[in-house]
Amino acid sequence: MDTTTSADPPSDGWLRFRLSAVRSGVEADVRLRRAGDRWVSVSDSMGRDVTGIGSTARAAIVASLDQLGPVAVMELLADLRLLDVSMWLTEVPAV
Repeated sequence: MDTTTSADPPSDGWLRFRLSAVRSGVEADVRLRRAGDRWVSVSDSMGRDVTGIGSTARAAIVASLDQLGPVAVMELLADLRLLDVSMWLTEVPAV
């Protein structure tokens, strides 16, 4: 995934983006999709894929990043690329 791309429009039902935590030195490639009235997020960070499910997109993302620890999660959620992601959320079809 290109680190300069904030978010790619959903092409197969998944919204793909990368988050970076500069101070913690952590990056996560994230895939996000809507599944009925829930959201599913799969985060790939530090060689590990973790799936999170939530009633909101943010809750699913947090659940998939949780194994990185609270400091890294807070830093990743402060990544301004999430603003671009939020603009694409309406384009994610429910499956």
